[in-house]
Amino acid sequence: MRSFSMWIYAAAYWILAADFVYIVVALLLPVLGTSPEAASFLPLLLVFLALFVVISATATFWPSAPRRAWFWLVGAIPTLLFWLLNAPTLPYTITHPAQSGPFTAVLPATVGTAVVVVTAILAFREARAGRAPSRPSARSVGVVAALLAATLGSMATSFIAGASGGMGTGTADGQVDSTVVLDAQNTTYVEKTLMARSGQVLGVVVVNHDSIVHAFDIDALNIHVSLPANSSTLTAVKPTTSGPVEFYCSVPGHRQAGMDGMINVQ
Repeated sequence: MRSFSMWIYAAAYWILAADFVYIVVALLLPVLGTSPEAASFLPLLLVFLALFVVISATATFWPSAPRRAWFWLVGAIPTLLFWLLNAPTLPYTITHPAQSGPFTAVLPATVGTAVVVVTAILAFREARAGRAPSRPSARSVGVVAALLAATLGSMATSFIAGASGGMGTGTADGQVDSTVVLDAQNTTYVEKTLMARSGQVLGVVVVNHDSIVHAFDIDALNIHVSLPANSSTLTAVKPTTSGPVEFYCSVPGHRQAGMDGMINVQ
């Protein structure tokens, strides 16, 4: 007989598998023909999806699983490995819930990974002890229910916040005097140099052609704007002194990949 921890472990893995199906169908396939990043990421994602399905089915249906202590720890390795591989970009995505596509994919993956790791340890200890499973405590059920409700509530809030989509806006005082287009494609800013005049408002339309979230940041002007996947965002920039002003993407690793440039202010 499986314990409560073992059932939660299996359920968390099924949720992770469903989350990966959502990522493939809703986020990757629609942009597969136009995004090299999506094409390169898809095979890896499918491998992990296959592993998750196998582990989910084994945890749910294998009769000997409750007696195999090693299985619960070994089975947790794939999800923990995938989380660690993507750890550099996870904090940015989690702290930007308005980007509904990435957020609703990353949040259940992060929560599911945490649940798998915790229940793997509990199931391992229970299998080694060889104790017959007892009824779950009201506290355990309450913790699981609260965690599920918080996750679903956060995802719903993110979806509602990002439902408007389309043109985003970063504002500055005054009317826009001129407008330029800045393209973000293949994790690089295509245009490396922009021109502006001191004291005037430059409207920068940043077009994110990628299937992932980027950012438009100018530390000198305290401008930090999120760029949803496949979107256009208008940001108003008002430099007050002449000279070069750097812009970049603050998502971890993107600046090093080529997402930076200069605004030459005259």
